[in-house]
Amino acid sequence: MMQKIIKTILVSAFIVLLTACQTEKQSIDNPQLRVLYWDEDSFFKKHGSLFLANHPDYNIEVIPLKDELKPGKAPVDSMMKVIRDKQPDLIQPDLDTYKVLVKEGMLEPIDDLIRKDGYSLDDYVPAVLAALKDKKSGELFGLPSTFSGIGLYYNKSIFQLHGIPLPKNHMSWDDIFQMAERFARPSSNVNEERLSSDCITSTA
Repeated sequence: MMQKIIKTILVSAFIVLLTACQTEKQSIDNPQLRVLYWDEDSFFKKHGSLFLANHPDYNIEVIPLKDELKPGKAPVDSMMKVIRDKQPDLIQPDLDTYKVLVKEGMLEPIDDLIRKDGYSLDDYVPAVLAALKDKKSGELFGLPSTFSGIGLYYNKSIFQLHGIPLPKNHMSWDDIFQMAERFARPSSNVNEERLSSDCITSTA
């Protein structure tokens, strides 16, 4: 059913591709998908069981990535070897690996599938989609199910109290450290949190 090394990427693309497969399955006996994922249990807990509940005629084979990782070998090299040797239909890499696979021509664009099935991208964060598009062709090779980002928070009232301009977008770490140095050290009995960072995980 899939002629290239791999058709698409990431679990939300799983939905896009499977929608496309639905349109083909009238001529396919025992439709099958091969998925490269960390392990079989986590795949079915997070994605596979829900999909099979709605598409019970599909057979999903999970290729456990954890069994393919070798000590001293870069994970991206291990993944590329698995893709060449076992030719999965779907994978879920991190962003850095995704970009390497796009550069190596190992992924199939999904733009035509998205248009064909009328799959809306309106609910995706534009910046996340932009990060996944090929810089030269503008093609999209996958969709994220979630994304993580680091946010820097600041206490607006404390900045105003000290008469220090509020932080702006695109500040460097040097700018942030210099700005922090403008605050007088608080006394031991004063608890003022001026800047804080956190990692945010969200649906795309």
